[in-house]
Amino acid sequence: MARHGNQAKTIKAAVCALALMMFGACAPTDPTKGEEEKPKFRIDLCVGDSYDFYAMGYIVDEVQEGVLSQRRDVVCAEEAGIGLVRVTDIKTGGSATVEVAAYATSAELGDRFPVDKGLFKGKNVIAFGDSITDGCLLDPSAPNTLPNGFNYEDTYFAKFCRELETGSDPTDLKNSNLACGGTTLVYGYAQAYGISGAERVIAEQPVYDAGRERDVPSAIATADLCVIFYGTNDFGYGVPVAADGENGYSDYPNRLSDVRTYKGGLYFMIAQLRLRNPAIKIIVLPMLFRRAGGNLVYSEDRTDVINADAGIRWSEYCAAAKEVSQMFGAKFLDWSGTFHYENFGTSNKYSADGLHPNAAGHELMFRALTDLLGGANK
Repeated sequence: MARHGNQAKTIKAAVCALALMMFGACAPTDPTKGEEEKPKFRIDLCVGDSYDFYAMGYIVDEVQEGVLSQRRDVVCAEEAGIGLVRVTDIKTGGSATVEVAAYATSAELGDRFPVDKGLFKGKNVIAFGDSITDGCLLDPSAPNTLPNGFNYEDTYFAKFCRELETGSDPTDLKNSNLACGGTTLVYGYAQAYGISGAERVIAEQPVYDAGRERDVPSAIATADLCVIFYGTNDFGYGVPVAADGENGYSDYPNRLSDVRTYKGGLYFMIAQLRLRNPAIKIIVLPMLFRRAGGNLVYSEDRTDVINADAGIRWSEYCAAAKEVSQMFGAKFLDWSGTFHYENFGTSNKYSADGLHPNAAGHELMFRALTDLLGGANK
């Protein structure tokens, strides 16, 4: 028995020595006093947000009380401030200190929130957009394509939801995909199948269009993250980019009837989302490059697309999306280089019609999206 006792003491001494070399102490480290070790990384959250460290490969050892609370390996931001979390990496067994910054409101948090399973696993993610997000003409031969030509499971958005392991089923239109083909963001233009994005975001009752009913108000109220991807149809119809001295429009409308510019449409949509759900996180995606034809022509260097009738440019739409995103603190992901003249204007590799991405095109969009987010879960 004595020999076994000595072995146990030897093992404990070795563990303490290893801990001393790694962390400077054998006793559990108090995150509030860990001045000798700088945080390995930082996570920005809004008060009320919870972060699942286990989903990202960590076990939570302890947290700083007050700012944060702990429920197993999930940490919640309780009040504004900076909190420290001590974690152990499941793969390596190494420990680290993580700094968690909690902001009082979503507006204060801005675009600093992480987009990974830690923040969004098991939560609701929704999308507003047109036929691209809706999965129209994605790939007629793909196994998930429905008789109406739509394919919800293989869109960039559905892939994104599965990557985050969200609670929203990418095929459940009531919970996640609120896009509708043929629609514009801006109010007052012809809608082939449903209402505009501006009308959709303020709907007070479930929306029925394109043969489907979506409970848009409930989806917005319960969403943790919203992806906005409009512009293709607005650009085709010649919707002005922004207000000017001649058209008399406003880029900061507070009434539906005043939503007449692309910039004003994004402003209206984000403002209404935040009004209905102050904690919602928002990602804005700019319009994709599209093939010329009809009233659409390329610039001389073929790096831009121009609506010749309206005198507006694809690049101007992208710039407007970025400007409004920054105004609201939404996360703007500039994937404007994902498709261009070489791979979209002259090739059918990613689209048969130069407008709707096929299966390979949606995969490219998904990869661009996750790359811009820093490889969501990598």
